[in-house]
Amino acid sequence: MSITIFGYVWILTLICVFIQKNAKYMITMTLFSMVFQASSVFLINGQGVGPQIPTCFAMIVWAVVHSAFWKEFKLSFSRRNKVFYVEIFLLAAFCIVILVSKKKNVLGIVYSDTWYLLLLQLVIYMVCFVSMWSSGSRLTTDDITSIFEKISIFVMVIGLLQFLVTTNILSRNVFWETFLYTPDTQSAYYWYSYYPRLFSTFMEPSYCGVFLVAAFYYNITINRNKGYIRVVCIVLVLEILLSFSSTAYGAFAIGGVIYLIFSSNKKALKYLIPIGIAAVSLLTAMGTLITWLNMVIFSKGETGSAVTRHNWNEWAYEMFLDSPVWGAGYRCVRASSLYYSVPAQLGMAGSVVLILFLGILLWKLYTFRENKECSAIMVSLCAVIVALIIAVPDIDNLTLWQMLYYAALIIGNHCKRKNVRAFKGYRERVNDRMEA
Repeated sequence: MSITIFGYVWILTLICVFIQKNAKYMITMTLFSMVFQASSVFLINGQGVGPQIPTCFAMIVWAVVHSAFWKEFKLSFSRRNKVFYVEIFLLAAFCIVILVSKKKNVLGIVYSDTWYLLLLQLVIYMVCFVSMWSSGSRLTTDDITSIFEKISIFVMVIGLLQFLVTTNILSRNVFWETFLYTPDTQSAYYWYSYYPRLFSTFMEPSYCGVFLVAAFYYNITINRNKGYIRVVCIVLVLEILLSFSSTAYGAFAIGGVIYLIFSSNKKALKYLIPIGIAAVSLLTAMGTLITWLNMVIFSKGETGSAVTRHNWNEWAYEMFLDSPVWGAGYRCVRASSLYYSVPAQLGMAGSVVLILFLGILLWKLYTFRENKECSAIMVSLCAVIVALIIAVPDIDNLTLWQMLYYAALIIGNHCKRKNVRAFKGYRERVNDRMEA
């Protein structure tokens, strides 16, 4: 195992953040790590390990060290946190399904040497989700929104610079290969000498597009009274267009419908509609609208990529039919969509557990929809799930877990405040009875 230059910088920063008692620093770095898809901290047998795994693991340890259990060796349970315990149970059930699927191995598939590392990565993400939920009360909702805004701006700025670099307007230099696109990640940065698509800190445009769509709907739903946020939203739309990703376009369109139906903040429509009209007008004036639509949507099914993806889906469906209950095994088959990948890998058992986990989380966010942060992350998470169903097949997708972490933080924060209000109300009633 070796460590990259980026890894040295990241680990030293992580150590400095870890020893601080301020939860905001540790949580920010954890969420920040989830956008570095094309960077590696460690190299294990030539395979890169991104900053997400060590940072999420550090977040778990930090949450335990600063918990009441660590300080007082006392566990506390609240009936008001029933959804929290149900989600923990479903995550544990999902891991059990993965292990049972491997144990049964109905199709006799030979598992790769890295399978346990892939499972460990997923487990770390899951436990980090629990840590985020329990740590939500340590931040304010303004803190959470501020973190999201800053990360959105970072990805946006790097995206613009990357686009200028890969279109040969700016020159490539050692900074990009050292800190953003380490060679082992097979990033789109190395595919062509000229690549006119935007992918920012991610490996390819589709992955970046998922984050950009989520960031747009979060920021526009929050609709904070800050002029620069409107500029950020406009630039995010531009970057979604420059990704040339049909996945991002589809998620953006369906996300708009979800926003109209469920968002508690309809005021943002006065920005959303003009932005859409301006984007279409600009592309039409440039004479590129029809070309873009033809390339990204109408002719998409005729490309070699589309044929390959169709074959993947057919193969995944056949694997599911061969083992409909437990599937072929986690990461043993990969389709082009989460809709095909999960049933093929983990059968109906894994699919049901995953649907329950996501469905209950979205339902909890919906019950708190009067809170604009809950409404914003609900719309963003729905848009990400839509993108995964369209053409992103990985359960361990970074943007998915990043949105899940935001959801956990916001729900944990909201539940804590409700518990505090309920306790204060109970104490006031007791005092009134004693005075009477």
